[in-house]
Amino acid sequence: MNQRIQTDYEKLLRILPFEIREALKPVINDSEEVKIRFGRPLKIKHHGKWHKYDLVIRQDHLTDFRSRIDHIRDDNRAGIDGTGHRISRIPSADGKGTDGFNIRIARLYLISD
Repeated sequence: MNQRIQTDYEKLLRILPFEIREALKPVINDSEEVKIRFGRPLKIKHHGKWHKYDLVIRQDHLTDFRSRIDHIRDDNRAGIDGTGHRISRIPSADGKGTDGFNIRIARLYLISD
């Protein structure tokens, strides 16, 4: 089961822009959510707390990330095939652009009877 979890994490890391990927990689096992908002610091929730990173999100981060997402539904949500990770697009105020993304990192829970 551990290999499945690592494979799911790799699928997520692969679609992230390099700088965001490098920040998330060391803490991904304990991470719950990532906030990527234009002009704001990268935020990653891990160990139950939000952590701000020195990386300020630029337009090229958003454009790169969006180009790697297969399909965003009309409700501004997307997934990564074969995983439980979920992506929510944050539309700009005018609805024409994207201000950012929230990424929920899936947790796999094993339940024994």
